[in-house]
Amino acid sequence: MNITTTVDTDNDGKADTVQLRIKRPNTSHKVPTIIEPSIYYGVARKGLEKHPSTLLQDGTPAVLVPPAAASDTPATNPTDSYTAAPAWNGINTTADSYLDNYFVPRGYAVAELDALGTGHSQGCLGLGSAGEQAGVRAAIDWLNGKATGVYDGTQTTALASDWSDGKAALQGISYEGALAIEGAASQGINNYTDAAGKLLPGGLKTIVEQAGIADWYSYMRANGSVVGAAASGYAGWDVDNLASEYNNGPSACNIGASISPKLGRDTGDRNDTFWNTRNYTVGDTNKPDNVSVWVIQGMQDVTVRPDNSASYWDALQKWQVPSKLWITQDEHIAAYQDRPTEFLTQLHKWYDYYLLDQTDNGITNAPRVDVQSSDLTWTTQNSWPAPAVSPDGANVKLSAHLTGTSPVRTLTTTSTWAASRVDSMTMATGTDASGNPLANHDVLTNSDYMDLRSATLKYLTPNLANSVTLEGEPNFSVVAKTVGASPYLDALLVDFGDQTNTQVYSNTNGPSVCTQTVAPETINGVQESSNDPRVQAPGNTGCENMRGTGAPYPSSYRVLSRGWLDMRNYGGQPKSVNDSAQQVVPEDTYRVYDWKGEPMEATVAACHQIGLILLPGDTRNQPQYVGPNGDKATTLSIGTETSSVTLPVKSGAATLVNSPIVNGGFEACGLSGWNGIGASETVVNSGAHSGSYAARLGSTSATNGDSSIAQTFTAATGNTRLSFWYNLTCPDTVTYDWATATLKDNTANTTTTVLANTCAASPGWTQVSAAVTAGHSYTLTLTSHDDNVSGDPTYTLYDDVAVS
Repeated sequence: MNITTTVDTDNDGKADTVQLRIKRPNTSHKVPTIIEPSIYYGVARKGLEKHPSTLLQDGTPAVLVPPAAASDTPATNPTDSYTAAPAWNGINTTADSYLDNYFVPRGYAVAELDALGTGHSQGCLGLGSAGEQAGVRAAIDWLNGKATGVYDGTQTTALASDWSDGKAALQGISYEGALAIEGAASQGINNYTDAAGKLLPGGLKTIVEQAGIADWYSYMRANGSVVGAAASGYAGWDVDNLASEYNNGPSACNIGASISPKLGRDTGDRNDTFWNTRNYTVGDTNKPDNVSVWVIQGMQDVTVRPDNSASYWDALQKWQVPSKLWITQDEHIAAYQDRPTEFLTQLHKWYDYYLLDQTDNGITNAPRVDVQSSDLTWTTQNSWPAPAVSPDGANVKLSAHLTGTSPVRTLTTTSTWAASRVDSMTMATGTDASGNPLANHDVLTNSDYMDLRSATLKYLTPNLANSVTLEGEPNFSVVAKTVGASPYLDALLVDFGDQTNTQVYSNTNGPSVCTQTVAPETINGVQESSNDPRVQAPGNTGCENMRGTGAPYPSSYRVLSRGWLDMRNYGGQPKSVNDSAQQVVPEDTYRVYDWKGEPMEATVAACHQIGLILLPGDTRNQPQYVGPNGDKATTLSIGTETSSVTLPVKSGAATLVNSPIVNGGFEACGLSGWNGIGASETVVNSGAHSGSYAARLGSTSATNGDSSIAQTFTAATGNTRLSFWYNLTCPDTVTYDWATATLKDNTANTTTTVLANTCAASPGWTQVSAAVTAGHSYTLTLTSHDDNVSGDPTYTLYDDVAVS
């Protein structure tokens, strides 16, 4: 049926109508309705041409592209013109094929709603506008007798009062989820009254949204920068392109004139004319009006990035809205395809609780958050992100550190501002003074396709002794300046290490799960009918392929979080970013920038490294700026020690709080952090002083000469003492075989023998210590010497090297 709304978005002088198509149980009692609102039930169009993605400094296109000759309503059909959406066959209802098959026999009506400007609805697609919200509201109004409707074709009056109890839910993924969020924010949508002012039992009771767009600015922007949806594959694709592709109603809606000029692509900033009116995460008027909310988000989703759901979830907690959350490791895919049985079990209880008043089914007593870990197993918790509980969980600050003239870039928890150095990279095109080609900027700055192992400004932790689980948003704080064309400062947080054992969702080749055969349910003593041929028709089996898994690509690292920033949006105060207005910072001026990255739910395995990469642009996701001569050359300079990332650590915080000595207990990845420089150096898993492992220098069979390991470190503030333990097996004499250790003070250029040549036939653990001076650089060398005589091999175990 076609339902009359309260808006006229196409300005034709008549109220727009939206079409609702319903499948309901063959029963005499009244039932609630689950609605999937969508823009996708019609015929997709070609849409507007994409925006230029190479810009001059003022934001105008560097290469002028003439506007498309056609209007913004071409369709993907031979005539390239409007084509009406196909007529409903009465069999397939909603894009989620399981929904009607499962819930109609269980006492629910299931309906699909064409959003304004799409499918069989009139008007113009609104991209989260108040008009679009009114279109969703009209369907709930009609179920409660507050809006008029007519049957499509006959135009006779359609009433819901003979079968609907007025209660409703909205459900959907992506734009469908956005429409559900808009519906929940409609004030009074759960407070209908009769003529006498008595509150009616109907209304919107709950929404279940996955990857819904709650803040339209965050969908295509971040911290003052235009950031395209990576799934579009092009930084020039924006929300007006989306609108023009799916605005396939018969109305004449000039998206290019009504929406495109309001987007502010030249600045990337928020504005009141478009973005702020489409942010459903702020303001009491956007608080769901007595409507519960179930949020679902895939953490690998690059279509609607996780920050949208995270900000909406945060707002729901502040508003104290009854809510539930699922965090998956999938992409932009329905949760049903990841976890079908558990999803339907919980969804059924959720709808029974809020739509059928079955308040004793336990759904609200269970932990509110289901979290899928990196290994694809599931756990539950009561909040997300979980509070950091010391000592295992904490917000850990890691600072960029630079040592040596052939720079070694590391992340450390012990920073010294006085030791800050300038570290720089240049992205450039063209040739150098000698005519040699410069590195292509795409190779240096494409965060999706560049080899991140070759990134210039890449700072790494030591190999992790234990796994570290990150949950929530990282915070980047960087002292930086740029000289050149690009205004960006972008950050990547990366897990470096062998990923071949990491499983990710990669296809839909998993087993097929069907809801075709479902047992009818008894509601209020009446058994639902399961013989409605439209529910279980051959063309509506409710079968969907589940997600398959595989190893990720590339296999040597994975991006955990991205944080994009336009440096022109410096807010004026230290560590301030203002995405609503530009405050242009003069070129060649250092400022402190503080911004957040995309939320994470990830475990970094033991022996891996966590890396921070800083870039002057992301050619995959951001428009690129050029100078007057078309050159993209930009130099990004940052201050080490003063630049950092703060990680939201759920577990494993102690692993990141590093000693100046790396892998002093030899528990992480063999001899990682040490240089082996002799005959035989290895790690053994027996006889350790503590933990499971110790370093063994020499062997149980004869070796020739010294077996040594060495490590260079800097004593931090408060450090006064170096210590280690050794266990020597020496069946010879000190003339021929021995253990020894030296400590060179690289700052003072002096060397101390902290363990003189010694040989002991009876093994046992002995501790050695030496004084160190804070701020000085040292090289510790541990040695075991054997004279290669087969009858008396000498070897030494070393363990628990520490600076305190």
